[in-house]
Amino acid sequence: MCAVSMPAWLPRIPLFAAVACAACGQGRVTFQIEAPPAAAMGSPQLSPFEDNRRDSIALVDERTGKPFGLLSSALGSSGQLSSIGPVLVGNHDLRMTVTGGGQLLGVGRAQGVVITPGIDQVVTFHLRKPILFFGSSLFTNPPTGAQGLMGPASLMALDTTLPIGVAPEFSVPGPGGRMQTTGATRDGRYLLVGGAGTVHLLDTRDLTVLGHVALAGAVRKIVVSPSDRTAAVVTDQGLSLITDLPALIAAPMGTLPITIKEANARAVAFSPEGASAALLAGPSWFSVAQDCGTPTTIYTFSTANPVPSQHAGPSGATDVAYDATGQLLIAAPCRQKAILKDSDLQFASGGPGILALAAGGDRLAGVEGLISEVAVPVDPDNLHSEHPTQFFGEIYFENAKTVQRAKLPLPREPLFFNGADGYPVTVSPLAPSRFDAYEAALSPDGNHLTIAARLRYTYLTANGQPKRYYEAKDGKNVLYYCQLELQEDVYRVVEFDLASGSVGYQTVKGIDGPRCSTSCYDCLFGGCTAVPPGQVDCRITAGFAPTGLHILEGSQ
Repeated sequence: MCAVSMPAWLPRIPLFAAVACAACGQGRVTFQIEAPPAAAMGSPQLSPFEDNRRDSIALVDERTGKPFGLLSSALGSSGQLSSIGPVLVGNHDLRMTVTGGGQLLGVGRAQGVVITPGIDQVVTFHLRKPILFFGSSLFTNPPTGAQGLMGPASLMALDTTLPIGVAPEFSVPGPGGRMQTTGATRDGRYLLVGGAGTVHLLDTRDLTVLGHVALAGAVRKIVVSPSDRTAAVVTDQGLSLITDLPALIAAPMGTLPITIKEANARAVAFSPEGASAALLAGPSWFSVAQDCGTPTTIYTFSTANPVPSQHAGPSGATDVAYDATGQLLIAAPCRQKAILKDSDLQFASGGPGILALAAGGDRLAGVEGLISEVAVPVDPDNLHSEHPTQFFGEIYFENAKTVQRAKLPLPREPLFFNGADGYPVTVSPLAPSRFDAYEAALSPDGNHLTIAARLRYTYLTANGQPKRYYEAKDGKNVLYYCQLELQEDVYRVVEFDLASGSVGYQTVKGIDGPRCSTSCYDCLFGGCTAVPPGQVDCRITAGFAPTGLHILEGSQ
């Protein structure tokens, strides 16, 4: 055994800390901590040590799941660390975590650490906060700032750990041009972001751009293997497999060849050990939301020899993932059950409507498309409601031992517009009629689920016709009325805490209103006539659809 101790933290930003191991009078190992500096990106800070909530740090051997040492070292007010006690010599995969306020504030990994008496060595932990990065898809050409919604930044980020009421978002002034998707190495050191024909490589310590590589087509998905040796880039031309990611990081330049040509490539996942992978080819989630009958194909291949085997997938499949046991899972929202396991397509646990899967820690999660109306004590939109209800989506998540569910509160949408007669109109908040969570990402502890979702709101009669929102009568005779037809899609980013069951953060990113018109009619003299100017177009298009979600240190 080696007795390990930690000295005091350096003032303010503990970029480096050391641990000395001198068991049996020989050998020394130094654990060096590297984290983003305080000035990186301004606010919110990227460094877990700049978070005032931090109160403890721990080392764990991921191979055994046991603490590396005898205790988790507590950070006192003076910043002192107590001894972490003796550790075993041998080969270890180590994970360092910083926690505070009940949150995982930072993670760093060091794999294949060999503790050997008589050998001096330095092991570096690159500690990173579980920051969510995401890009965008421009589904409209909106007037900037309409409805208070701005167009997308090149790349956007969100601190998933911040408490309710704190705005956690910030933009990254890095690659230039609009990025569509993101992915990161498992150790959290490097962020890969993709746009049209380019993958950029960023250093997560300060989010500087290290370089870029070209490839054919627009990037749809970037996933890095658990070993950080391989990465897969999905484009509208197919799959490009990066077989030596460290070499690319050292010299990010050149052009990536297409490994599997497939114009309908949509999603890719690596097995837990990273030796094999699966590629899904099929319709976009948007197409599946309209038509479930499109066939899909599943390609499985070895990362060492990427010659794919081809399998027929379920109609309308939208995503693939591996669970902690190595089973391949397929999101099939058009089936009675949402998740299928392995190529035999046997039904697994889950509910209908899951479009996207997310993995983090030992958890796998998906958000179902069903909407349920549940009685609640108080209606937040109408405190005087006699029978208050709330609308919920359903979250399915599992690990090796349990399958659980949680309810995700879905917001109502208020309507404000000018009617055809020129008067302002307020309609009671509408409940969503459809919920499509089309992308998801989990934090490394599996507790924070972030979702990109489209919620559809409608104001129509049962047969899809315009619905009256105002009516003036004289007895049974209608003297004047106004009507509205509305179908509006609202795109949101949602951060949901699986541990507490609460929404930590939610923001509208885009509004796409394919149908919205209002008209008023004067019926005072018999036959109703349109009030000038007659039918008014009230459609709103603004913002963007968030895409390519990835949380640092999360595994996919």
